[in-house]
Amino acid sequence: MARSFPGYFSKAPARGRKRFRSPCRVITSSGKTVTLQFYMLKGNTDRTPTASSELALLLAGMGSRTITLPQSADHFEISRLLTSQHPKLATSSGGWLLYKALGGSGQRKLSVIPPETEGYNGHFLKTVTGGVKNTIYIVPLQDELDTSPLPPDANEFQKMPKASCRVCGSCMPLQVLAAHVKSCVEHPSSGDDFDLHGGSSPEVTIVAESIPPESTPGTSNTMRPNLAACPVCLIEYPLDYLQVHASSCGDSVEETPSRMQDASKSTEDEIENLDDVIQAIADAVTTDGKTFDITVSRQNMLGLVQWQRQKKASPTNQLKVIFLGDAGIDTGALRKEFLTGMVAGIEERFFEKGTHGRRPNYSLSDLDKGHFRTVGEIMAASLAQGGPAPNVLMPWCYKFLCTGSLDLGHLDKSDVGDDQYTDLLSKVEAATDTTIQVLTEEILNCGYTGLISLEKKGEIIRAIVLHANLRLFPMLLQIKDGLNLYGLCNIMAKYPDICQSLFVPGVEMTADADFIISVCQAEFSERGSNKEQVEVTLMNHLQDFLQEMEQDKTDSGMENAALPSLSPRAFLQWITGQGHVPVLQEEKRRFKVNVKFNHHCQSHFGEHSICYPSVAACSRTITFPVQHMRSYADFKVVLVEAFHLGQEFSLV
Repeated sequence: MARSFPGYFSKAPARGRKRFRSPCRVITSSGKTVTLQFYMLKGNTDRTPTASSELALLLAGMGSRTITLPQSADHFEISRLLTSQHPKLATSSGGWLLYKALGGSGQRKLSVIPPETEGYNGHFLKTVTGGVKNTIYIVPLQDELDTSPLPPDANEFQKMPKASCRVCGSCMPLQVLAAHVKSCVEHPSSGDDFDLHGGSSPEVTIVAESIPPESTPGTSNTMRPNLAACPVCLIEYPLDYLQVHASSCGDSVEETPSRMQDASKSTEDEIENLDDVIQAIADAVTTDGKTFDITVSRQNMLGLVQWQRQKKASPTNQLKVIFLGDAGIDTGALRKEFLTGMVAGIEERFFEKGTHGRRPNYSLSDLDKGHFRTVGEIMAASLAQGGPAPNVLMPWCYKFLCTGSLDLGHLDKSDVGDDQYTDLLSKVEAATDTTIQVLTEEILNCGYTGLISLEKKGEIIRAIVLHANLRLFPMLLQIKDGLNLYGLCNIMAKYPDICQSLFVPGVEMTADADFIISVCQAEFSERGSNKEQVEVTLMNHLQDFLQEMEQDKTDSGMENAALPSLSPRAFLQWITGQGHVPVLQEEKRRFKVNVKFNHHCQSHFGEHSICYPSVAACSRTITFPVQHMRSYADFKVVLVEAFHLGQEFSLV
């Protein structure tokens, strides 16, 4: 073998260039690291924190941390590093996930970073953060972490640069010290908690609210820094703090009842007319990104149960409506249509007609279910979010909602609306000595305890009137409770005369034919052209059609109880989503219905015998197919069929 393969068995040194053996391949870590920005949140949320809440998270040991980790780090190593920087994460036993924020500024929506099969790793996090440019948010899934301020010597603050306050001597991180020195005064301090107000309360408040604009008592004017007004809230702050304040001023934070009441109190002194009332409660609608979602069908729009079952948001949030089977997206028109239908539905369902308006039905079952409170919330939401005014109440009912009490001397027979008691009143008034005794049981059930005779007829009638009305007080109290949704009851109590037209009949707010024609803005063709003459004729047809509807002379020719009733109010609601005249004068001035004309439907849709007007409620636009509506007879037939068969949103 040695003679056959001398190269393998030769012990002589190799000639020529020296050869090197290939080394064994040993898998080792690359040693590369990646530096990422992590932000610890207090609980499961889908939004980034507001600027005003970042300080509270910082004081609680959460917030932002810059962490360097190996690209080869596995899920266990990443968990260890995160826990070392955020010790509160170790107390969370409900699991956590990493999120990243979508583009934009301000408070943004978070999207989950889905972990791989074996969890997160360094290389994967570097990839999803787009070259280490995005902040990664740590979101606890099932736990709500404590946001109480930590003491200055807590482990979470060990690596933060600190300095001592010259007034109180407390040592704290520089981020907190910048706000602390503006309000600190000389007083004994335990130093256990961060105190932005200089007191002993450990509660964390918004920085902008914790810095008094005036000079601190006991300090000289020579030591007072130069002040400047914030362009948002117009309050003066020190120049060196103004930039910090401006970063959080105007941020939308979650509304609470106390905040809404304070907001209503601040606007009460500015109310001079009906527009100010509507604007005050509209400003109380919470716009923090959450919406009060309601999903109903057009056939059953009275969604009291859906309203009460909604737990993810409060009725103080902006209402968002989805109609089952519709392609429409609520940008305002669906909300107005829903509120219009809801107000009309609750008027028929929960109120009975009287001589001068409506009053609540006597229903203990609805009272027990809280339906009347929901009715009050819907009334308030309708006024605050562009719906119709519920101006159907009797004057005595409105006075009770304003004051919570009632002058019994103003009640008379015209305030009774229940058929049972109106019939009883009629029988008592027409009774004789014999027949009045037959009514004894009914009279006693009304709380009358005197002698039943014709001489006491006046007292008997008075007892029936009081009994018929006073039994409705629990229902009115629930409605009053619901109306306080945006602090409306406080405004009603202080300005009953201004608010009366919103609840009591008198001012006509239902759209009629004249109002609809006055707000129609037609896009006519060139003046003097044949097209313009045809378009003017169609506008005359529209006016005649609306006036016929108002006089109830329009025959739809489609006998079906399931079809919606045809009226000027319903016609306007079909086009715009609302069937009422806007309450705000400025909104009323800007309210327009765009009327367009399609002269080329044959070229657009090919050969056909009929096509219908198209409606875009979001832009308040209706387009007439001119070729099919030239005569008034054709105009009415086509428009009536389009109204009855085209209630759903289908154009997207």
